[in-house]
Amino acid sequence: MSNYSISIPTPVPFDRMLSLEGKCAVVTGGSRGIGEAIVMRMVEAGASVVLTGRGQEALKRVEAKIAAMGGKAVGVQADSSRLEDSQKVIDVAVEKFGRIDILVNNAAVFPGSTAMDMTEDIWDETFDTDTKGAFFLAKYAAEAMIAAGNGGRIINILSTAAFQVASPLVAYGAAKAGLWYITQAMAQELAEHKILVNAVTPGATMTAERLTAMGNGTMVEDVLGSNVSESMKKLQSTLANNGIAKMLSKITPLGRPGYPDDIANAVLFLASDSASYINGVNITVDGGQTLQNPKFHDISDEPTDNTESEQSSGVLDQSLEGTYKGTLKTPMGTQEVTFVYRVNGDKLTGTVTLMGNTVDIENGKPTQDGFTHQYRMKTPVGKVKVQVTGKLDGNKIVGEIKIPVGTIPFEAIRQ
Repeated sequence: MSNYSISIPTPVPFDRMLSLEGKCAVVTGGSRGIGEAIVMRMVEAGASVVLTGRGQEALKRVEAKIAAMGGKAVGVQADSSRLEDSQKVIDVAVEKFGRIDILVNNAAVFPGSTAMDMTEDIWDETFDTDTKGAFFLAKYAAEAMIAAGNGGRIINILSTAAFQVASPLVAYGAAKAGLWYITQAMAQELAEHKILVNAVTPGATMTAERLTAMGNGTMVEDVLGSNVSESMKKLQSTLANNGIAKMLSKITPLGRPGYPDDIANAVLFLASDSASYINGVNITVDGGQTLQNPKFHDISDEPTDNTESEQSSGVLDQSLEGTYKGTLKTPMGTQEVTFVYRVNGDKLTGTVTLMGNTVDIENGKPTQDGFTHQYRMKTPVGKVKVQVTGKLDGNKIVGEIKIPVGTIPFEAIRQ
């Protein structure tokens, strides 16, 4: 007869469910944006925090903010891609606070590049930080937790790009998908040490830095660097006029983007006693963006301009028929595009091929000096209605492609 028995423990008092009193948390990328919001929630819950970042000034600002609240925090200047820096961060936590109970792997880089534009430098930079760096920091933290014998929590911040194909973010999506595998593998391996390993996946999240960049006209440059084309810089006018906000209101069932505290609250939950029996899971915090609810499947319910409601004018030139190839300088990299046009009276039909997807032309018709049509482009958050206007110029077509966040000029050569 077995002597094994089970007894049900007394529930943690309600007012202690989210308490982190006496615990130490390490948060990478904690000097701004989502990371800073996570740091503030940890401090409010009673934890001492070691936060990392690359800029000393930003770290000092957050340290001072926490000190004014009566909390305890130490900022460590560190590069998450450097393993020696990761070990240094864990050593500082143990030295300053005597322990480490919680690790939040938040720091990441996300240079935009399609598969065909990928370089070894972009690939290595992304994986060194987002996958290798996050893994080894988790390993070093787990070693310290095991030595202390008090269990712990490791929380990895992922991305929707890990679960839905986003071609211009090939390296970033692959790196975050790798981190999700690591999350599950470590959850299984570390469970015997009472170390729970979970993930949080933010959707489109609007940080203070992004709002500022939208307002002062530097968002494209801040994200992509200064060597972007002039056509991309023109997107700033759309960004400044709430183009992003309007798009997010359509792609998100809740009708708003996410904010840093939305993510921080999920992280606090996983770090607390409220999640004491949750291991190896991913909490998606995106307001329903990834539901692909049919009600929100097409994020552009109205035409992108008023051409659909206008009467057609002009006559389509039969010589427009044919196949045209060109490149688009989009905010997320260079994309190859192919237009196949067929003319039937005053109707323009055919296909558009972009990022490996071929779709039918819709509502093609003449304008006073050329033609216009639409097509629907598949994105990770639904289908976007795109408006094309152009005219035949010798052996090429020239025109503009209008997407929810701006207008992209293009040229395509007859094949």
